[in-house]
Amino acid sequence: MSAFGWAVATVLVLLMVFWLDTRLPAAMVGGKPVHLFHGQIVAINAAGGVIAIPGLVGFLAVRSLAWNDSQWDEETRYQILMVVRLRRQLRRLLGAFGLLLTLIVVTTAARRQFVLTVYKNATFSPEYILLYGLLFAAVLALFHVSATTALDGRCERLLAEYAPVPDPAAEDISAPLARRRDLAVFLGTGGSWQKSFQDGVIIFAPLFTALIGTALPK
Repeated sequence: MSAFGWAVATVLVLLMVFWLDTRLPAAMVGGKPVHLFHGQIVAINAAGGVIAIPGLVGFLAVRSLAWNDSQWDEETRYQILMVVRLRRQLRRLLGAFGLLLTLIVVTTAARRQFVLTVYKNATFSPEYILLYGLLFAAVLALFHVSATTALDGRCERLLAEYAPVPDPAAEDISAPLARRRDLAVFLGTGGSWQKSFQDGVIIFAPLFTALIGTALPK
């Protein structure tokens, strides 16, 4: 039932994204929209959405596993190793979807250039490409942050149990603080989800910067 719920939530999000995509202004010729390769694009989008479902469900599965205390009853070292493996899995998922997002933006830009070449009087705003890419980036960030924050919460529980913050009034707090710091580094809690997301999706920062640039007065 949990897997079914994750899949339903993912499908609903993807349907919302595709609906929002249809609301974005596309190519226009004489005030009318251009439907060049419309059928092929719809088919590719549908196939891409179906293919993306298992990967996006993977983010929700990591989130559920991190929050479920009943799944963390093994020895301490196995719990720590599980956190390390889950973070590695998140990096793989983010890297795969980051590459997919890059391909989406590049192919959309290529289509815009093709439309402008075929129709000399066509108008196709470059902001459409930026909004299109940021729309999918926002969805990917939503799934990524849901899994990352849950995993960070699990790390905080492990730190509180096996490397708690020492009493500031204690004479020697260097050793317990060093132990907590080393364990935190091993668990990967040193960075923020924003940094890990930008590192995994290298096109996100240029997209965001370009969109801000289009909004500023020339």
